[in-house]
Parts: sequence; C-alpha cells; structure tokens
Amino acid sequence: VQSDPGLGSRFTAELVSARVTPGLVHDTGPTPQPVVLWLTSDFASTRRVREWVAACGMAFVGMSSTELLVKAALEMRPALVALDLPAELAGVLLARVKDEPKLNRLPVLLVNDAALPAEDLRVNVWQMRRPFGRDQLHDALRASVPPKKPGP
Repeated sequence: VQSDPGLGSRFTAELVSARVTPGLVHDTGPTPQPVVLWLTSDFASTRRVREWVAACGMAFVGMSSTELLVKAALEMRPALVALDLPAELAGVLLARVKDEPKLNRLPVLLVNDAALPAEDLRVNVWQMRRPFGRDQLHDALRASVPPKKPGP
C-alpha cells in the first residue's frame, strides 16, 4: 500500500493464484461449483483459505488487483467476491465493485480487522472480522452466497 497525501492510495500485490480448473467456469451456462473471487493482501493465508473454500464446495480463484478482480467478475460471473484487505482499502474497493452496473448485485464479503462504517455495508455486502477460522468462513460463505437454483 502506498499512500501520498492529496494524491490518494495505491494498492499493488503479487498474484498468488489465478488457477481455474478447465471446464469449471464457462462463459455461458451454469458452473458445477460456485466460484469465489478472493482479493487479498495476506498472501500467507491464501493456501489455507483456498482449502477452506473448497471444503465448502466452492471454487477459489485468487486475485492480485482490483482491475483483475473486476475483469474476472465480469467474465466469470462468480457467486461471491471477497475483499480480504485492510479496512482503509476495503471501502474504496467495495465502491469500485458496487459502482460497476453489471456487478452491483454481486454478493461481496469484506474480510478485515476493523468494522466499516454503515454506509459501506450496502445491499449484498457481508463483513467477517479477522482473525477468522474455517467455521467462521463457512458460515460467512453460506450466508452470502445465494443457493444454486436446481437445473432443468
């Protein structure tokens, strides 16, 4: 995170994982598993979170930047976007996702160590405080990801 008074803040990170199992996500039609796009600044916990998301029956796709996250969300139509970031960045990035007309109904899970102001907690937005464990993550995923409609 780089912050310059009067110039704003810039968040950069290395890509941890952007693997998608071939055939898992399609441009059209339903996917076998709900996809969770996870943008994080805590790369040490990514492997553990990936395993916990998979244990909940969902596919994990790690993201390295907001731009990649927005592009992937538009292309992949995930079940959930998770912003695992410090509180000072979460509100700004949440606004970026929610201001995109094709994404503004997408459920968003905010993961950080501080409570966000009520105005940042919009429709389809949940917050999970750090530190968290597998059970808390599973509860948050179940609460924020709408159940999949039965196929034909």
